[in-house]
Amino acid sequence: MLSALLAGCADSPRPGQSGQDGPPAITLNFDGEAVPFEPTYATFSTYRKNLVLTDAAIANPQERVPATVHRILLANYDLQAARAGLEDFRRIHSPGQFRVDIQIEAGMDTPADAPIRPGEYRPASTPFNRVGTVLIARYRNGRDSVTLLGGREASGLVRILPAAAMEVSAEIDIADADGSVRGTFTAHRLQETP
Repeated sequence: MLSALLAGCADSPRPGQSGQDGPPAITLNFDGEAVPFEPTYATFSTYRKNLVLTDAAIANPQERVPATVHRILLANYDLQAARAGLEDFRRIHSPGQFRVDIQIEAGMDTPADAPIRPGEYRPASTPFNRVGTVLIARYRNGRDSVTLLGGREASGLVRILPAAAMEVSAEIDIADADGSVRGTFTAHRLQETP
């Protein structure tokens, strides 16, 4: 009886692994290590945000440019996201937990309630219709630690596939000197709570 219980324990996936046969949905790469990532929590939201596009805009809010941003959050733990655009979600609190945060800036005059337009979005130095940032968060040194993939060093794309208003499917292949995110996912629109 004890040997049967112990044998079953060996079949449990290690943190960061899905326990499924075949390749992972997403592979994260940071610190020279490739980590399989199977999101169990995948949501997206759309909101308005002021972009800081010049050094002057850092100090002068009137120089910031309003934009519509699509934010996709993927995690392998219960993220408990509550509201679009806010840092209002549960942080990573133990080894093996990961979060990917993808921000896509829509077209300049895109309304705040617009769906994510199918197509390819790439990191770019000019605003709008681009991947703004991709963050990989993990547990390191006892806390939620973030690696930013973005800026002039980033390359690759996020390809948004045609989907329903409440769901988005995509392929991601974004990399820079600090790491990469590669794979496919489907996310559902965040049902906001007050």
